Amino acid sequence: MSSDEFFCELTTHSFLRNCLMAGGIAAGLAGILLILLMPLSGGWRLVLCLLWLASSSLELRAQSAGTRRIDRIRIHSGGRVEGIGQDGDWQSLEVLSGSMVLERCAWLRLRYGDGLHYGEWLWRNGTPAGDWRRLQLVWRQRAALFGRSRVS
Repeated sequence: MSSDEFFCELTTHSFLRNCLMAGGIAAGLAGILLILLMPLSGGWRLVLCLLWLASSSLELRAQSAGTRRIDRIRIHSGGRVEGIGQDGDWQSLEVLSGSMVLERCAWLRLRYGDGLHYGEWLWRNGTPAGDWRRLQLVWRQRAALFGRSRVS
């Protein structure tokens, strides 16, 4: 018998969130540099740069918006995932494919009910050992629920 009362609560880290944003900005700039080095006419390079810049900006904006909405993530043994904001508001989340939990860190791709998706990078350090262990346990036991569409 599985109890949904068994859960882990993970606290997000502003340092890791800032690293993700810096990495996203660096990737956007690197993409523009690579486009400028392509053997194409100036017009095509300009169009590709603008498209890349728009795409990168949208991703960074979604990442920023997603991180502002919650400070903690609660994952229940039944597969339910919630985000908790500074004001105590609970928001339902869905773990998307591409998420992974390793021994010392985790990468969670999350989607809010309104469709906004973003990534959360979590470290074992800074998380109570019991919560990190519960995360690993829930992840192993409910792996089939995470990253799958809940539509039947």
